[in-house]
Amino acid sequence: GTRAVANADGGILVITNAPSDNDKNALQWSGLTNASTVETFLWESGKSMWMKARLKLLEVTETDLFIGLYTTNTDPVAGIVDGLYFSKPDGSTTLSFKATKNSTSSTASAATLTDNTYFTCGFWWDANLGTLTVYYNDNPVGNISVTDNFPDDEELSISFAVQNGQNAVASILSLDYLFVSKDRQQPAFA
Repeated sequence: GTRAVANADGGILVITNAPSDNDKNALQWSGLTNASTVETFLWESGKSMWMKARLKLLEVTETDLFIGLYTTNTDPVAGIVDGLYFSKPDGSTTLSFKATKNSTSSTASAATLTDNTYFTCGFWWDANLGTLTVYYNDNPVGNISVTDNFPDDEELSISFAVQNGQNAVASILSLDYLFVSKDRQQPAFA
């Protein structure tokens, strides 16, 4: 497939898969090393965390999508061991959020997607309330408060993947942005 930056304010990353069944692009941040994936975010119950992305899929139903934070993984369709991410399987238009630890997930439905339409998805872990809120187009759409399946022992990488779901049709992902932030511990003042 191809990866290109489209003309738009700030740029849009356009990923076009080759037109074969199950062709995919699975990308993870390498810290500008172009060598290996760098896992730079650790979920911690006492520190708030936010993730937000703006994107669209040219054709929703016949496309697999993964976006968010997860451990090093060249084939997320085969399964993600640890992560906090959104996914949409082939044959469906439903976007879900998953908190996954050791391949066991807690899931919250996020939205029904439509073809070639930009949307935002995100989550906010509120360390004070102990609740993760899932957002779609800046509106809260679900919560997860039981943290048993939150990946608290693995650093995660900024990640996204798109895979074709039918023969001879290339999936196209247009990604405007993917933002992740986490509270950092402040130094003690003497």
